[in-house]
Amino acid sequence: TLTFDLAQPLLRDFGFKMARREILVAKNDLEVSGNRLRQALVDTVFEVEEAYWNLVYSREYLKVQEESLNLAKDLLAKNEAELEAGIIPPIDLLNARAEVASRQADILQAKAQVKNSQDTLRTLLNLSGDEGAPLPVVVPSETPRTEAFRIDTEEARATAMSHRPDLAGS
Repeated sequence: TLTFDLAQPLLRDFGFKMARREILVAKNDLEVSGNRLRQALVDTVFEVEEAYWNLVYSREYLKVQEESLNLAKDLLAKNEAELEAGIIPPIDLLNARAEVASRQADILQAKAQVKNSQDTLRTLLNLSGDEGAPLPVVVPSETPRTEAFRIDTEEARATAMSHRPDLAGS
């Protein structure tokens, strides 16, 4: 015997639920896209803030290195005077000169760090000069400040959890 079975689902994908399916999928996709956008914005703001404070740090570090060079030069001048007076051996003068040279190298590295920090911040802010014109110089206007304040940990945790786009998207 030979049996054929033919099934034609006439009512497949028919009905109210199936018509709303695409709308529900689109709403879910919209929500996921919104969460991804919020996460991208949070990441961008963090990167810009981090680059800004890295620039502040590198400029302050350059100032410290310049002060260190001045102190090393003062020590060298003092050692030269003491060597002429016969108070110290010549090796101390060589040590002081080596220290000055080391501090000058540190300043070159600090200047390179400032330039790199400016370039990073300029790139994140999408600041570019006209062709042939020098790039705009980014100069921080704030310095870090510290102030003590009390934090309610439960309230802070609840706020943090409600504002996390990475958790809302999963």
